[in-house]
Amino acid sequence: MHKPHIRSVPMLMTIMVWLCTLSLIGIFVWPFFGLQVALSSAAGLFIVMLAVCYALCAWPKDMS
Repeated sequence: MHKPHIRSVPMLMTIMVWLCTLSLIGIFVWPFFGLQVALSSAAGLFIVMLAVCYALCAWPKDMS
C-alpha cells in the first residue's frame, strides 16, 4: 500500500479539522448572519487554515 507523503498528513488533518468546524459555523453563524456570511466565513477559514498549515510545513526546521 502507498504511504502518504510526510507533508500530506498535516494537510489532511487540517482539512479534517475544517470539516469539523463546518458544523459550528452552521450552528452559530448561519442562523444569526445568513447563508452568504456562513459560506464566506467557511471559505475564509479554509484558506486561513491551509495557509497556516502550509507555512508550518514549509518553514525550515533547523534554524541554526
